[in-house]
Amino acid sequence: MTTSSLYFTNYAALGNQAVHEYHNDLNDAQMCLRLGFRLAVWYYRLVTKDYDFPVPGVCVAGTW
Repeated sequence: MTTSSLYFTNYAALGNQAVHEYHNDLNDAQMCLRLGFRLAVWYYRLVTKDYDFPVPGVCVAGTW
């Protein structure tokens, strides 16, 4: 399994857990935000072929 498919699998599993089991975990929520950001950057680079795209910094509330 590739790294990107592991990202999608983990992202979907946590999303399903949050929706169907009322999973309430701040660490998992922050991890999903970071993972979603990474997936968005990966997808942008894949579609645009701009592999040198400068990734903007991410700051999740409570981590600065």
